[in-house]
Amino acid sequence: MLCQILPHASEILPQAQEIVPQLHEIIPQLQEMVPQLLEMVPQLLERVPQLLEIIPQALEMVPQVQEMVKQHCGMISVIDNLFISLFICYIYN
Repeated sequence: MLCQILPHASEILPQAQEIVPQLHEIIPQLQEMVPQLLEMVPQLLERVPQLLEIIPQALEMVPQVQEMVKQHCGMISVIDNLFISLFICYIYN
């Protein structure tokens, strides 16, 4: 078993040696951020009920928005075709 682990360890060790200095830089930053994040948790928890009310309303609006996008894309397509036709007429005249 140990004979199987050693070749993998020799591959992983150089990668670990590169990562450790980066971790030494990142860990103090994370330690500073954790208290700030913990302060934000109650505010986020207060907003959860509001979000739970808004989400169904937003989901109800999705089909309407999809229809508006289709209509808008259709109008753009018509305008594009019109300008292409006018441009071709302009070139040939």
